[in-house]
Parts: sequence; structure tokens; C-alpha cells
Amino acid sequence: MKKTLMLLAVLALLATPALARDYGPLDGWDRTADYSTFAHWEFSTEQLPSYPEEFTNPFGDPSAEFPTGGWEWSDGWPCPPGIGDPEGSGSGVCSGWHCTSPEGGKIVLTIANNEEPNEYKRIFLQITSSKQPTGVTVTGSGGASEYVPGTFPTGRPSAQEGTPAPPFPGSSWYTYNYGLTIRPNPESEQIIIEVPYCTVIDQIVVDTECIPEPATMSLLVLGGIGVILRRRKK
Repeated sequence: MKKTLMLLAVLALLATPALARDYGPLDGWDRTADYSTFAHWEFSTEQLPSYPEEFTNPFGDPSAEFPTGGWEWSDGWPCPPGIGDPEGSGSGVCSGWHCTSPEGGKIVLTIANNEEPNEYKRIFLQITSSKQPTGVTVTGSGGASEYVPGTFPTGRPSAQEGTPAPPFPGSSWYTYNYGLTIRPNPESEQIIIEVPYCTVIDQIVVDTECIPEPATMSLLVLGGIGVILRRRKK
């Protein structure tokens, strides 16, 4: 049964390709490092994805909820040239989940986190969709009674075009990039993504990085110096 379900999933992906433009983490970020997490949601099957297709998180499983908006499967959205159509005409179809509510919709991602009260947390978010989100915010839960959200420059365009550049014939796919911070580091963070009516979501990629407290960093530095001195004495 499990093999059959896997085969059906592969066939669905082949029939209605996702764009899957994960441009990778920011320079200097390591998705396998301690205190880093990674999650990749693909909206490429007829089941709304509560859990990411792939992730690395030693603190717990990430999840997605869709509290507002009518969400419907869409497998007839025009693809960009070269994706889903070998001739590069833009006539192929791509898949994703379509927000059908005139009021728009909301996606809430929950990312389990290192519970140590580090100074702050950095989050790099990639959203590939047919329209730009109307709002992206972050809040925390557990630990502190109040969390302060913020942003940081990612060094990447706010809207990344891929190759070739839009506008595509009958399409408007972009990957939107966001750099978010939250102080102090929460036990888990909730990333709230708001989208306008008639948005098709193709993928969401989340990379996070915990920043140790200055005191913690000092201890690490002192510990490293101690190790070096002991080695020299030997």
C-alpha cells in the first residue's frame, strides 16, 4: 500500500510539475548546523500539505495550518517557459494550491525551536507563488511573555525571477524573499503568511538560525582559548 501511494505521488508530480525554486540558504548558513532548522513545503499534490516534504529540525516537526481562506487544488496554472513544457513556449501547466476567497487567505507555519533563551532568531523565508503575499509576520510562543519581531536584509532581491525573467505568457510566478527576526529566541515561532485572492502557492522554504546570547558566545570563546592553552602546555 505504501509503495502504491508513493508511486501515485510521483505520477502526480510528473503530470503537474511544481516550480520548486529553492534558491538555497543565505551565504554562510548551514542547514545541518546546530541551532539551524530547514523546512520545505511543496504544494504539488491534491493534499494540502500540513507537514513539509523535507526538513531538518532537531527540536521537533514543523507544521502548516490554513486557518482562513478557501483553498483549492489547481493543476492548470500556466507554467513559465522551460518548466513543464520542453519547447519553452509557456503553454504547459503547473500545480499549486489556489486561494479562492475574495477576502484572501492565511497560512501559519509553526517551527519548533531550541528552547535556550538566546538573544534572537533569524528566519529566511522563500515563497514561490503567482502573486505577492500581502503580509508576512512572525511571533513566538513559550518562554518569554512578549516577543519583538523585526527584519534583516537578506542580500537577495525581494522578488526573485528565476530564468527566464517574467512576465511569462499567461503567468506571473516569482519567488519572494523575506528576512525576519524575533527577540528573544522563542520555544517555537509562528510565521504568518497572508495572500490576496486568486493566489496560487507553489512552495514555501524556511531556513532559521538561532543567535547565541553574548554571554554564551563569550563562554564558547573562552572555552576555545582554554583548549588551545592546554594543548600548548602538553
